[in-house]
Amino acid sequence: GRIDNVLGVVHAKRLLLNPTQPLRELVTPVPFVPEAANIERTLLQLRARRDQMAIVVDEYGGVAGLVTLEDIIEEIVGDIEESQETPRGRPVRQTGPDEYILDGDLAVHEWLDAFKIDLSERRISTIGGFVISLLGRIPDVGDQTTYRNLRFTVEQMRGRRIRKLRLKLLEEPA
Repeated sequence: GRIDNVLGVVHAKRLLLNPTQPLRELVTPVPFVPEAANIERTLLQLRARRDQMAIVVDEYGGVAGLVTLEDIIEEIVGDIEESQETPRGRPVRQTGPDEYILDGDLAVHEWLDAFKIDLSERRISTIGGFVISLLGRIPDVGDQTTYRNLRFTVEQMRGRRIRKLRLKLLEEPA
């Protein structure tokens, strides 16, 4: 069928144990969750049904992706681990004359004014989100991007989130 007509999933183990059985008979239904669904509610839904994954649908009913129980737990546990780190450390640490290490979850409003940046047209709340929007993709450690006279280097990732960035202030063009 088409990508927007998902019937469910076929587990490799079931397929290998039943190689002659029609594929349609091996399909295990999976729940569908809206793209805007609350992560905690989705976790509860998956656990209640004993499902390992759900198909994510957009506002038009089309398939937007797949979310696994592991993805959700990693997202939640990652937040817990980060909030329990001791000592937390400073969100901005100067490492050289024009160089800083920034926490990826540093709130945009905390550094916008200092660098005279206007992001009113963008829906971004963290410096990590800003860098991801500049790159247009989920970065890898070592990726760099420049905005005006600011060069950002991804120093550390946790899953799909930027954990630490290096910010280098470049000389403004004359």
